[in-house]
Parts: sequence; C-alpha cells; structure tokens
Amino acid sequence: TRRENRLRFVHASATLGPVDVYLDDQRVAENVAPRGSTEWRTVATRGYTVNVRTAGDAPDAPPVLSQPVAPQPDQAGTLVLYDTRARTGSSESMTPRVAFIVEDMRPTAADQARMVAFNGVDADLMQVASEDQNVSGLGAIGQGQASPAVSLPARQYRLNLNAFQNAQGLAQGSATTAEVATVTLEPGYTYLYVATGNLEDRSPLLLSTEVGQEAAQAATATPGNAFMVRLIHTLRGAPEVDVYIGDDLALQGVRYGEGTAYRPTSPTVRPIRVVRAGTDEVIVQADLNPPSSQRVMLLLIGLAEQPDLLQTAEQPISLSANAQVRAIHAAPDAPPFTVDIPLATSNSFTRPGVGPTATPRLRQYVDPIGFPALSAPFALRPGTYTFTIRSAVDGLVMLQTDVTLESGKRYDLALITGQSGPELRVIVSEDTP
Repeated sequence: TRRENRLRFVHASATLGPVDVYLDDQRVAENVAPRGSTEWRTVATRGYTVNVRTAGDAPDAPPVLSQPVAPQPDQAGTLVLYDTRARTGSSESMTPRVAFIVEDMRPTAADQARMVAFNGVDADLMQVASEDQNVSGLGAIGQGQASPAVSLPARQYRLNLNAFQNAQGLAQGSATTAEVATVTLEPGYTYLYVATGNLEDRSPLLLSTEVGQEAAQAATATPGNAFMVRLIHTLRGAPEVDVYIGDDLALQGVRYGEGTAYRPTSPTVRPIRVVRAGTDEVIVQADLNPPSSQRVMLLLIGLAEQPDLLQTAEQPISLSANAQVRAIHAAPDAPPFTVDIPLATSNSFTRPGVGPTATPRLRQYVDPIGFPALSAPFALRPGTYTFTIRSAVDGLVMLQTDVTLESGKRYDLALITGQSGPELRVIVSEDTP
C-alpha cells in the first residue's frame, strides 16, 4: 500500500516577499505572498528538501532557504516559513527557517474544536489566552515551536496574543506584543493559529480544516474503560489544593510538587474548580474538555498571581512494554531547558509511530521548553537512566538524576522551584485509579 502525506505551506516571514516553494526539484506552491497559505497537497511519504525561492526565479536558481523535512507515514503537516534571530559575534540578523507542524486529523470530540498555536514572532516565548480564561494549554510557546493540540468547546473566543523576550518577562507579565483577535471555533474543525513576524499586519493567522466529530457516547463506569483524570500541582506559591469537577470533589489534598493517581469521572463538559484545600477559595477554574482518549492530566502551573490549568490527553499505557516520560517546566526563575540521556545509562528509545532505534552517544529527548510548559511524551524501555536537565541558553547542566523506569507507567520530570533553587520532582502514575 502506498503511504502518503498531506502538506500545506504558510508564509509567516517578515523578511521575505512572495516565494515559490519546491519539494526537492518539484514546485508545489507558486507566488505565496507574506501571510499567505496554500491548500493541502498529497505527496508520497519520504524525506524531502524544502527549497524556497523568490517568486518568479528559475527552478535552478539558488534558493533563499533549503531545509530537509521527513514526515512519517500518513502524517498531515504544515510547513511554516518564519524568521529566527541569528547572532554572529556582536551582530544580529533575521534568518528564514521552515518549521514542520504535525497536525491531528482525527475527528474531534462532539461539540469540540481543536487548536494548535505556532510562535513565528521575534520573541523567545509566546502565550495565547482567552479573555474569559477558558483556554488552557497555549502558553509559553518557544520561538519557532508549536503548542500541543488543545481541545476547546466550539464557540466564540477573544484570544489575546502576548509575546515575551524571555522567561523572566513572562513571569513578570511584560509582553512586548499584544494582539487581540475574535475567533469563532466550529465543532469538528481543527485550527492552526499562526503568530507571524509581519510588521505591517501583526494579527495572527487562523487556518481551519474540517475533520468531523466523534459520535457522543454514553459514559460507563467499568474499570477497563472509565474516563479518568489526574492532577500534577506545580503552581509556585500555591497551597495544598482540592479539585472539584462539577459539584463532585474529584481530587483532594494535593501538595506542591506532587501528583495524584487517576480518578474516574464523567466524560462530559463541566466546570473545574481548583480551590485551597478544605475551603471554597478558588485558585483557578476552567471547563473540563474531554478528548477522544479516556485519560486527562490536569497540570496546575504558572505563578500564584497568574495561575493556569492545562489539560493534556493521555493514551492508556498499562499494557505497554515501555515507560512513558515527559518533562514539565514549572520553575519561573529557570531558563528554557532540554533533556538528554548519556549512552552509558540508556537503552534504546521509541517515539510514537517509530520503532526502537539505537541510542546515540548523547540523545536529546526534549526540544527546548520554557516556563510554563510541558513537552511531548516519549517512550523508553524499562531500565535505569540518568536524565540530564540542560539549559537551552548556554548548554550548561542544571540538574541530573537517576530514574528507574518500569513498563506501563508514566514518569513526569517536573522542574519546580525549591527552597534553594530549581529542583526536579519525578512524578510516577499508572492507568488504574
């Protein structure tokens, strides 16, 4: 069976005019203007070199940008042309690059939409927030990176786009760019929100694709298929908390730097309230947006004066032969970081949709993430690993810890603020409540 990919192109650069886009030597888009985009195009699954040329140049003319991309079989993804700041000695310049954003084309949950946000502005971090505070999961997006896909109730939103030059600026709330856009999200659609570097029109782009909706299913309470939630508490300065979903006390007495086991609840859209333990004092509230999976991790993160509650879908892994690992940046005073593992203590690794691969001498498992955010999960075979938390700014080692991983369990590596500076908490969870 021939494997295929769906690709499209978005021009979010401020330094380039109209462009032609080639995959290897084949022109796939012509005269794409700044802030312009193309329709989806089906191509064979293999590695390509993306060549971007000034519109109208000959096919053999030197490209202004040449960059490889390697989509996995049956992936749909958007190629976003953006600018990144390059430093050479004491001088700086803007250099165009292409980001490949994999998009989830599965049907959304009933009456839900899906959104991914991309940071193409000249700022280290970007945050998208709704004025009514019902959007979570679109904060602290690194420059040239995309957020995880977030499920949202289909309705109208006023979305604020804030850009920050560094993590300190985010913690202090000192945005360098602030844009507001009113958008209407339709059920059964997935949306790509692109913040561009265009200086004349800073409003974000919103690209929509219809993917359909799943049929609503009645909730059942059998242990094997119950819908379940858990909480990780990384909100600096916040006390011990309880979590109410609707009128039900779902999670109780969760302390800073700790996580809960899964607890079953009804897979319906209901309000979530995180309160000071034993009181009605609300710390943060949002709507539970049940995804198509049967597990949701709630992440309490941010600052006490600016709390956020992220919702992340998790697939059941209790029968997996691997362990699942993810990094969380919850320390506002720490720089963006990566996670790597030396060859001496690592086995082989797998990524979703990719088979086991021999681990190189030093494998970086997490792209740079800034505060407050979490990485995509990755899988590791059971064993003992030395995880190295390394600054993405200067490459210096911040922390190291040995962790023994067991099959069928999740491990969240949460960087939080301890009494004497950043510290790493390893939070282990299983699928069963």
